[in-house]
Amino acid sequence: MGMNDAGGAKPSTPAGPGSGPLARSAARGAAITMGGRFTRIFLQFVGVAALARVLSPSDFGLVAMVMAFTGLGEILRDFGLSNAAIQAKTLSAQHRDNLFWMSTALGTIIAVLVVMAAPAISHLYDDSRLLLVTQILASTFVINGMTAQYRANLARELRFLSLQLTDLIPAVIGLASAVGLALAGAGYWALVAQQLTQTAAGLLMAAVFARWLPGRPRRLGEMSSYLRFGGNYLLAQILSFGTKNVHSVVLGLRFSPAAVGLYSRAYDLVVNSTNQIVMPASKVSVAVLARLQNDERRYVDFLLAGQKVLLHLVLPLLGIGAALAYPLVDIVLGPAWTGSAPVVQLLAASAAINAAAYVFQWYSLSKGYTGLDLKVNLVVAPIWIALVVGGSVFGLKGVASGFLIGQCAHWTTTLVWFHRSAGAPSVKMFLAAARALLPNVAAAAVAYIVAGRVFDLSSWQSVGLGTLVYVIAWSICIGAYTPLRRDVSDALSIGAYLRPDRTPPPSRGGVD
Repeated sequence: MGMNDAGGAKPSTPAGPGSGPLARSAARGAAITMGGRFTRIFLQFVGVAALARVLSPSDFGLVAMVMAFTGLGEILRDFGLSNAAIQAKTLSAQHRDNLFWMSTALGTIIAVLVVMAAPAISHLYDDSRLLLVTQILASTFVINGMTAQYRANLARELRFLSLQLTDLIPAVIGLASAVGLALAGAGYWALVAQQLTQTAAGLLMAAVFARWLPGRPRRLGEMSSYLRFGGNYLLAQILSFGTKNVHSVVLGLRFSPAAVGLYSRAYDLVVNSTNQIVMPASKVSVAVLARLQNDERRYVDFLLAGQKVLLHLVLPLLGIGAALAYPLVDIVLGPAWTGSAPVVQLLAASAAINAAAYVFQWYSLSKGYTGLDLKVNLVVAPIWIALVVGGSVFGLKGVASGFLIGQCAHWTTTLVWFHRSAGAPSVKMFLAAARALLPNVAAAAVAYIVAGRVFDLSSWQSVGLGTLVYVIAWSICIGAYTPLRRDVSDALSIGAYLRPDRTPPPSRGGVD
């Protein structure tokens, strides 16, 4: 269901390497991406820990309130054109140039709209400080609009090292500027500066690595296919964003900026850190799956193997985070942030379910089922939002609990709907997820009991003992349960699933 180019002044370029070097490219890309992501997670933890000791919860809360709206603008700015470019089987140079100017124009339009909406946002929260913050952050839409197609082009060419560098180096620059300004007493403006410097550095590096400058836009046929793909993806992402960020708006309306800050730090530690693995892994997976559309066996094999890689990377981190939330928050953020710990536990469970469900995002984007993804979100979004709003009656933990239940509802709905309407291997996806989730839950429970209930330990001692207990318990599960051990083996040998001459695995006596 990939889009085909028609016409164009320059020859169409294929979407990356052919089937021969695809396994090597994917394996190398996965290794580079995961290495870069773990480095980014480390930087994020360092940044959170450093800034949390200089800035107040209120400072973080103020910026989080604005980000709930500017994040939506970022989705509108992209219009799904980045993924449309990556998913296309071929992409002419002129179409690429047109997509650049379309993304830039959309970014500029959104920036103007956000500037105009800034007084309303400030009035909504009854805080005049948000007016200028919103207007300044609006400039990031123009910058990101210009960056989008450079990054999409790098992804199409499977240049994963360049992609990781365009993430890591700007992140370091942004963090350094934020820490320096925070130490100088800039307060929440340090967080605003972090966003601006990071996006500007990202544009510069992406343009240098992409090694092309856009030509002037021209009217060509078949641009509608990109817009149709992007439009469906855009609407689905708007609904998804609304459900996943409604908590920031609800907390901002019902509680103080300090409460929003407590929640937002927990969200950064868990969800945003997990996204440093999930989202870039998706770039690798979608880029590869889009090239396997015409080989269903290899497509499904790689899809399932990719899911196992993602789960076995993410779930242990989330399990340890949930089991040891209280000592970890004390170490990373400090005693003043203890109220974030129960939110960390609930959001860790939500992030685990999200990781299990994210494979359907790969399926949707690589096969062009963005319309189906939109339908799922249309059904689930109102339920999810109602759960979060209703949970706010019970405070921060109520909001996080509503978010978790909504995440579960989204996953189950997607499993059923994609199986019936798109022929997705939902049963295999669910069983692989369950085999990964349950042992991690068991290991987390044992670590929580031993490190938090049996012994009276310092925070550092609790983290050390709890991590050791978790690893031992999880290793025992792998050794004792053959299907789980087989899944881990599949994840480690994912490159084999891309070989053109690969034969199907022998029957294992049931649904795998």
